[in-house]
Amino acid sequence: MIRYILAFSAAVLFLAPKAKPQDLGANFNENLGRPLEFTEQIENENIRYVRAFIDFMDYFLILDEERKISGVDLDAIRNHNPSERFAAVKDKSEGRLELISSFKIRFDICKGDVPLLHSEQLEYVFTAAEEFLKSYNLGEKISILVMGNEPMFASGRDSKDYARFISELADRIAGWKKKYGWDFLVFAGSLNKVSFSKHPTIPEVIKVAKRNKNIDGLDIHIHARKRKHLREDFRFIRKKIGFRKKLICTEFSVVWVFQGHLGEPLGEWGEKNGFNPEMKLCEWLTLLSRRAENGNPISAELFEEYFESRSWYPANWYKTFYDACKDYDVYAASGRTFCDMGVRKYREDSKMWCLGSVFSGKFMGKNEDGNQNPSPLLYPEFKAATEHSLNERLKHK
Repeated sequence: MIRYILAFSAAVLFLAPKAKPQDLGANFNENLGRPLEFTEQIENENIRYVRAFIDFMDYFLILDEERKISGVDLDAIRNHNPSERFAAVKDKSEGRLELISSFKIRFDICKGDVPLLHSEQLEYVFTAAEEFLKSYNLGEKISILVMGNEPMFASGRDSKDYARFISELADRIAGWKKKYGWDFLVFAGSLNKVSFSKHPTIPEVIKVAKRNKNIDGLDIHIHARKRKHLREDFRFIRKKIGFRKKLICTEFSVVWVFQGHLGEPLGEWGEKNGFNPEMKLCEWLTLLSRRAENGNPISAELFEEYFESRSWYPANWYKTFYDACKDYDVYAASGRTFCDMGVRKYREDSKMWCLGSVFSGKFMGKNEDGNQNPSPLLYPEFKAATEHSLNERLKHK
């Protein structure tokens, strides 16, 4: 009996994900060439990963008049300056920064269909993927490859065909890794709203990620409407689905929290602090972007005070998210880190991505070194998280 218990315990330990530091990354989305500008600041902030995605339909695949994939633009792949700049981040940091590349393949614009396996159209996609990884030696320089970017909106009409595509792509990548000596990790994803969306692509992708031995894990995106949403998707994947492979989160925010509040007046707080009390929040943010552009940004204290005075704003949400990463053994997470300066006219329906940025040139301006100033809403918690990650990394050496 004791021998059985010991054997069972050993099996459980073997199946459980190995604990590691929850490393943070800077996410640049479709701006593949931008990270190179921020390499030094990223390193100085103890950020481990740099993440961006590439849209195959926009840059590498040729579509005919019927919106069918009819070829690969090899010259575009081999002369794609953003790809070259993304790869250069690895060299500029002398290998200290790790790259995450995500494939965005929008089958929804191909007449709503995912091409069948072994079809000429799908072979073009595989060729483009291989050539992209070969270009600028990206296959050797990246640490993580994510197959897909929110496929719920790009998988076409048949989720099962998309799942078959992802499984086949993982198998092809395994062959390329062996052929070229690459050793990056491969993730399926990236899925959004996994705990409450009814989209049929979500369970199909999770199923492939669990079963295919050439897939190392799953990538999910968390864009929360409420504080509790910062944990629910992780809990769903780990507890309800029982997903045991690696888990990453390449996008996270509370962007939807601001919807419905941008038309609210500043009210008593505004009057007390020298602003028109009837000015809407979106108008105030427009004013702040203009002030930052003109070198006269609002003080960090006043900016923070406004949001802390709003009952709807989830204060300390960054800490809540990072604590969830630790609780559910998230391998890596990358969020919006920089938001460029420039006047922006915000409306009541604007998506406030910049309010979720760790560094905010948009509202806080730049310092004497030309770097974006930190956002008081996030930076203290971000700094605590990166220091925790660094300390844990040193322990695991």
